Amino acid sequence: MKIIIITSPDHVANETGSIIKLLDSGLIHRVHLRKPSLDETRTRLLIESVPDEYRSAISLHDHFNLAKEYGIGGIHLNSRHPEVPYGFSHGLTSCSCHSIQDVNRAIRELSTDYCFLSPVFDSVSKTGYKGRITSDDCRQLATEGLLDGKVFALSGVTPEKIPLLKEAGFKGAAILGAAWSVPDITDFLNKLKNYL
Repeated sequence: MKIIIITSPDHVANETGSIIKLLDSGLIHRVHLRKPSLDETRTRLLIESVPDEYRSAISLHDHFNLAKEYGIGGIHLNSRHPEVPYGFSHGLTSCSCHSIQDVNRAIRELSTDYCFLSPVFDSVSKTGYKGRITSDDCRQLATEGLLDGKVFALSGVTPEKIPLLKEAGFKGAAILGAAWSVPDITDFLNKLKNYL
């Protein structure tokens, strides 16, 4: 099971240290920098605080122009930035999906390397964001071969729910709220270890 961590959109104490711990743990496949309120200057400062050797395992949700400059390993398409920038060819592309149709379009038409499918469970970080991906949806995606490392379950994913996702056929999960709601990222990693 590949695990992606999405950063909190809010300021987190010692965030750089946490990103390094996540990537050093051997449990985390990638970290997505999702900071929609950060301007380019502050995004640069965050990237520069992360040592070069970790940057290829990071994906940006904003300020895609910084990816090549800093050796960032991927970009994530979203409603703010729905298209791959002209000439981008040196990293992974991903996007967010909310239905089987979105997944098919993302993988087949946009040729993204992987996508997030949400909401799978009720969100940890967004009040009222209810899970609505059904087991029938998962079966259809599995039949089409799309759950095989290309579709990451998102929304309400906690370490305890990893076995359910494996059973549904997911090969990956993206985690936001559960990772940043603990006092120290090490607490989250210790719990995650028990379910992978």
